[in-house]
Amino acid sequence: MGFVVIHPEDDAAAEQAAKWCSELVDELVAAGHELIEDVNEQTPADSASIEAALEMPAELVCYFGHGTPDSWQTDGQTTIESGNVGRAAGKTVVSIACLTGRNLGPDAVTAGVSSWLGITIKVPVLPPHKNVDPMGSAFVSGLRHLSRSATIGDVRDSLIAAFEQLAVDYDDGGRFAGRPDQPIGYYGAHALKDSIEVSGRKTAIPLP
Repeated sequence: MGFVVIHPEDDAAAEQAAKWCSELVDELVAAGHELIEDVNEQTPADSASIEAALEMPAELVCYFGHGTPDSWQTDGQTTIESGNVGRAAGKTVVSIACLTGRNLGPDAVTAGVSSWLGITIKVPVLPPHKNVDPMGSAFVSGLRHLSRSATIGDVRDSLIAAFEQLAVDYDDGGRFAGRPDQPIGYYGAHALKDSIEVSGRKTAIPLP
């Protein structure tokens, strides 16, 4: 079944999140799902391109980029908000972006989106150390369950489990305890596990 990805890559943090997106795409394609549209900095990732992508015949939309409680943003400018998010009506949206689980997710469901997985805090994007990016790996670990006919509620649970494990890995004695980002990684993982929300149908299966 088909899916769309959107990753603006408009600064260093968004470029790093785009790498998480690329890893997820590889997982979904390997499982037999079709990438229908890829909106990136070359498309470009402006309102027109993103709105068009939301209307593509796909069951799932995955966004990796910047956000506010009420919007997706590219270069500090709003691309998607309550007035146009309904272009994804009937679909499941996964929004790996700061704060978009607060208002934009519920607004999307009101506008006809089937379900919206979002995050209610700022997403800690930590620079890789020795080419290892534990935060990104945790996101991909949880989201890869999209490829296995999982409900979006199950995917949320998988993400929570991934960040619970990441907190253990960053704790004293854990495999990431010696990293320079250990304190923020530890507290960031703890915060994320309590800040992943699904609005709308938790039983939706975006990639059956």
